[in-house]
Parts: sequence; C-alpha cells; structure tokens
Amino acid sequence: SPDGAHAYVSAIGGNAVSVYARNFTTGALTFVETHRDGENGVDGLAAARAAAVSPEGAHIYVASYLDGAVAIFGRNGSTGRLAFVGQVKDGVN
Repeated sequence: SPDGAHAYVSAIGGNAVSVYARNFTTGALTFVETHRDGENGVDGLAAARAAAVSPEGAHIYVASYLDGAVAIFGRNGSTGRLAFVGQVKDGVN
C-alpha cells in the first residue's frame, strides 16, 4: 500500500487475494484476510495473477487470467481490509 502498512498478494492457484499487515520496524507480515473467487459474492479472481493498489490507496485491482477480468476492491486505509466492489470482464459491456 502507498503508506507501507499493508501488502496485497494474488494467488493464481488459490483464486484469491490475501491481505497482510506490515510491521514498520521489522518488515514482518501478519495475515489479515483472504478473498476467494466464488465466496461471499466475490467474482473475477479465477487464476488471480497480479494485484495493484491505486495511487491514493483507496482501491485494489486484481487481474484474473481465467476470468479475463479485473476484480475491484475498496480498501480500508486503517485496517487494510478489502470489500468487493465488482469486476470488469473482457467481452462484457
């Protein structure tokens, strides 16, 4: 994240994106949460290949190879937690 407080990792085999809190002193990561394709309304993460944080840190974008999509998450700047917003999918609209 732009503030260095969180790391976001895509998992191609897990069809997921995971959130970690980062210790500023040691750099150690602590697991926060994982969002998986097809769970709790999340879509667009099949074979998730890359995650990117928007410059202001408000959103996370995850590219999906098998879905041909980019999943969009809102980001809580304090906790790093994500909320699924939607997806942009190849060939749709």
